[in-house]
Amino acid sequence: MKTKFVYKYRSGNPNLRVGQEISELERDIRSIETNTLYAPSIDSLNDPCEAMIFSDKIKSQTTIFSKILSVEKTGLDNFHKHIDEFTANLNEKVGIYSLAGRYNHELLWAHYANSHYGFCIEYDLHKLKNGYSNEELYSFQINYSSKPPQLSLSDLTNRNTQETIKKIAGFKSKEWKYEEETRIVFDKPKKRHYHPNAISGVYFGLRMPQEIRDNIMKRLSGRGLKFYEIIQKPNTYRFERKELLNNHVAEFKYLSEIPDRITGIGNVAFTITKLEYKWSYKKGIVETLFEKEVSVEAIRWLTELIKNHLFKDADRVFLEHRLKGESEEGIYWSNSECILGVYDVKINDFIF
Repeated sequence: MKTKFVYKYRSGNPNLRVGQEISELERDIRSIETNTLYAPSIDSLNDPCEAMIFSDKIKSQTTIFSKILSVEKTGLDNFHKHIDEFTANLNEKVGIYSLAGRYNHELLWAHYANSHYGFCIEYDLHKLKNGYSNEELYSFQINYSSKPPQLSLSDLTNRNTQETIKKIAGFKSKEWKYEEETRIVFDKPKKRHYHPNAISGVYFGLRMPQEIRDNIMKRLSGRGLKFYEIIQKPNTYRFERKELLNNHVAEFKYLSEIPDRITGIGNVAFTITKLEYKWSYKKGIVETLFEKEVSVEAIRWLTELIKNHLFKDADRVFLEHRLKGESEEGIYWSNSECILGVYDVKINDFIF
């Protein structure tokens, strides 16, 4: 399957605004560090016509059926009232994460990346929407139309939930077509974690200061990301990318090693062999395979990192650790957990 990349433009503004505790730049860097995205509510998006859907058609259809079936007017009026409430309350029911189709779009750099002072994040769409959570979500490309869609009876009886959600949140005016938008729709507005492998690169705008570039590359080193700068093609309005060499040496490979300052015996490699989040239960499950034994303190460090970077909203996170060469049968070399903010580590039969 060919990889489809999608892009999120960020402002990169380092200045604090009134009422902000951290800058937009710091917020966005932290979101990458902790593998999080924020899917805002409909009324937080920049298009006031988002999720505009009309119910004239379904009201007309049900009025006709009510006459044929001799349905009382009171029942019909109540149904129409519920339809109106449903369309009016969409803002509370949906969280939308909007993504662009290109990294070199002139208008998007101007509109969403602070006139090239910002940056752009590259995601692998498949990995972004098919992560380690069993949360239900929907992803599709936007349809651009001259008229908003009409809700119909077939939408209520359609068993293909994806198509119904797409009709509600997947249409925009033709004036927005230049964005080539793909969006991911969640059941409510909130922060979400995504799989660490979903992000593949970062693009720096033409005007981003060198010191900010260096800071981002330093903080994100060790993750296997590619970094690019946007450059203007000679004698054209077009932009292209140039890959940058990250000269910052990472202390450790992110989610693949525990650093020497924690182990005291050099960087110790491990592999995450299972990663799962049961979001309805707020429960995380992780299995790892270690190159060699480490201390209780090192296991706790890893448990805290995984909790904060992969399961921030979870009430319970359970980790089971095996050693390389250890039989897959029987008990694990180590177990650790975080339950309601309380951490425990167990090696063999002793809890520390």
